[in-house]
Amino acid sequence: MRAIFSKNLDLLLIVLVITISLFGCLMVYSSSSHSADQNRHDSLYYFKRQLLWLLIAFVGGGIAYLIGFKRLLHISPTLLAITAGLLILVLFLEPIRGVHLGISFGQVNFQPSEMAKIALILFFASAIARVEDQINDLTSFIALAGVAGFICGLIIIEPDIGNTLALAVSLGFMLYIGGSRKRHLLALATLGIIVICVMVFGFGYEKDRIVGYLAGLQNPLEAPYQVRQGLIGVGNGGIIGTGWGGGGQKLLFLPVPYSDFIYAVIAEETGMILTLPLITVYLILFYLGCRIAEKCADLEAKLVVFGMSAILTASAFINIGVVLAVLPVTGLTLPFISYGGSSLLSNMIAVGIILSVAKDQDSFSNQEKAKLNGYNIRSRWYRRAHLPGVGYRQQALKGIARR
Repeated sequence: MRAIFSKNLDLLLIVLVITISLFGCLMVYSSSSHSADQNRHDSLYYFKRQLLWLLIAFVGGGIAYLIGFKRLLHISPTLLAITAGLLILVLFLEPIRGVHLGISFGQVNFQPSEMAKIALILFFASAIARVEDQINDLTSFIALAGVAGFICGLIIIEPDIGNTLALAVSLGFMLYIGGSRKRHLLALATLGIIVICVMVFGFGYEKDRIVGYLAGLQNPLEAPYQVRQGLIGVGNGGIIGTGWGGGGQKLLFLPVPYSDFIYAVIAEETGMILTLPLITVYLILFYLGCRIAEKCADLEAKLVVFGMSAILTASAFINIGVVLAVLPVTGLTLPFISYGGSSLLSNMIAVGIILSVAKDQDSFSNQEKAKLNGYNIRSRWYRRAHLPGVGYRQQALKGIARR
């Protein structure tokens, strides 16, 4: 059974992504039909747009797969520069609903922050692989942290706290896998927390969200309105739910229920019978990414898969944590399920890149594995190897990685 599972990692990944994407379309219809009928006089309005975006996302993921991760890594500095320019441009445009998140083209709203995540992960994978011998050098670490800080800073001032947090988790994971010293990572995380605290409590940036979150921890009745309505929906669902289409919170009680709080609608209408399997699916997606990364013959490919898998999983659990009042409201969508073209497209591109790596690494033969001299590649990322030199988390693979 394990052998069959291992040989079909990419196929299983495709099946799971298609399944939850189609399930997302159904939940977008259920959560948006009432408000769409009231405001657009067409109950299928958001459902039809989500289907169209899903088709576009499949095409985008397919193009990323055909281009290949190696070509994308090669042009990653250019992609990062373009997305950084768009992030700066957004700040000078008219805000949409009070935030500078997107560029509007008629009825289409494009969010550069979604593409910036993909570009920064690709750039980081390439940069870490180039300096793997000096990854423990403070100068190299500061240079990488500076690039990440610049892009994350542009995203967070839009404001887009959710994408910033998910991206920070992913990049930190990549630095750790790449061999960065733990004390450097701890110092970077501490600095990030200090900066956020200064922005929130010193300059009042998004202070109402943080204050509302802290108040909600002490008394759920004092939590922000959207959080309270989301918790009511989750509570109403119980174990078996109210049935598809039978939820009450989407009837103008829960603001924009088809977007970042769609998990509350899913929990209310399907109960724990489907919410627990949904959470399991996101864990399986991350596990599949880790298994694909194990087969990678070079550090760049390994980091790309870890980075893309981490940001998809982190985004999912941050979104769910917000709905369950574990985290403050961030506005981050639920991957593959929430309504939104930009996020759906970027998520599919991430999956296409992962599949591109899987296709390229299928040639990693047993003979090449033997060159590791008995080193257990399957356990290397959870069992530390005490090898000489710097960058010990990839030291055993250098002979293959430089071929």
